[in-house]
Amino acid sequence: MCNQIDLDIFPVFLHNVLSFEYQKFNSMASSLEAPFSVSDLSQLLKFSVEERFGDVFLRGEISGYKRHTSGHHYFSIKDQKAVMDAVCWRGTPLGVPLSDGLEVVCHGKLTTYPGRSKYQIVVDCVWGQGQGALLQKLEELKEKLRFEGLFDGERKKTLPLFPSRLGILTSATGAVIQDMLHRCQDRWPCYIDLYPVQVQGSTACQEIIQGLAYFQALPEVQKPDVLIVARGGGSIEDLWPFHDEALVRAIAACTLPVVSAVGHETDTTLCDYVADLRAPTPTAAIELVLPCRADWVKKLDVMAQRLTTYLGSLHRFYDLQVTQAIKGWLKIPEHINLMMQALDDLCDDAGQNWGLLLQTKEHAYNRLMMGFRKPVDSLDRLDQTVMGFAQQLDSYSRQGVFQRHSDLIRSGDLLETLSYRKTLARGFSLVHGPGGQVLSCIDQAKKFAELTLEFQDGSLKVKNEEVLS
Repeated sequence: MCNQIDLDIFPVFLHNVLSFEYQKFNSMASSLEAPFSVSDLSQLLKFSVEERFGDVFLRGEISGYKRHTSGHHYFSIKDQKAVMDAVCWRGTPLGVPLSDGLEVVCHGKLTTYPGRSKYQIVVDCVWGQGQGALLQKLEELKEKLRFEGLFDGERKKTLPLFPSRLGILTSATGAVIQDMLHRCQDRWPCYIDLYPVQVQGSTACQEIIQGLAYFQALPEVQKPDVLIVARGGGSIEDLWPFHDEALVRAIAACTLPVVSAVGHETDTTLCDYVADLRAPTPTAAIELVLPCRADWVKKLDVMAQRLTTYLGSLHRFYDLQVTQAIKGWLKIPEHINLMMQALDDLCDDAGQNWGLLLQTKEHAYNRLMMGFRKPVDSLDRLDQTVMGFAQQLDSYSRQGVFQRHSDLIRSGDLLETLSYRKTLARGFSLVHGPGGQVLSCIDQAKKFAELTLEFQDGSLKVKNEEVLS
């Protein structure tokens, strides 16, 4: 909270402060048995005054006003009993034109000027005499709302990136709405819902509050994505409705994002503090809320180019994968034919062995028949023996075929396991010379300027930078 000081009591108060500080510093100097330098004492006085007072409101009459060529304002503020020097730096917003004899209320920071051994107030704002009490109440209201957390950034809502509907609360007849509409056409096409209100005067606050309630009560499909409360610049009296506590609380309670665009860049109202976003001017509000169509067209073009490049790379990658898969499938019939040929060879070998065995058994049978001259029962036993031999022969022949078939399958599996392509599939590669010969050591590889690396899925020619002369 800022202090408000009357000039007639300030010298007495300052004397008491400086007396206390002097006693403290004098005691310190006595203990050190050393006097103050002028610069040291001036700095101590400057520190004491500025730390004790800080920001103050000062009421009095302007005297000796002068505007320097640098743009700074130099004057005095006086009453019937005292005078205080004041300085107002170039660019400081002035609520009223400065002139001698004008009764004003100044806000600023009390400081000292060591070069001339005097104190002065550095003014950051000036109002007419009648505005002092209002400004004091405004400062109290501001601190009250800040204490309640209405200005906290955590409660502010995020604005949508691409709003399709805007709700604007401003005068329907001023230049502000025309400038805002033109800016909308230049930046981004969207639906504008204007709620005309008075932007100054006794009815302005209530009309804006009603406008906020109107937009919040609309059906969901008709609700704006963002609300903008806007008006042009003006005096402090013109902008006073936007300090109204009821309006500030209505903006804080609004369920839709609210942008405050009141006055010029140097004007700040309580609505600016509580709104979800503060814009320095109404046209700047449009620029902050709506994206730039031309910029997004450029961004989309860049994104489209990147997407095309990515899809092209993806297509080439999968095309290569499909081509290699097709080549592998085309080789399957060849492998099957080779295995069938090997199976035929095994079957032929098995048939020849079976015929030889049958012939041998047949000769044995004939010899038995020739040497057998016994009764019929002996012949029957011999016949049974022959039949047993025939069954054994059939069993032996079948087992031979099955054994050969199993050996063939195991040989194929072993051949596949021992294939060097299995090694290539695990991340290794073969190095070939220009004639296709396999190189097994680095001394062999150094003899050739160009080598061929064979991988599991293809080969690659490389240049050897270390060729022996």
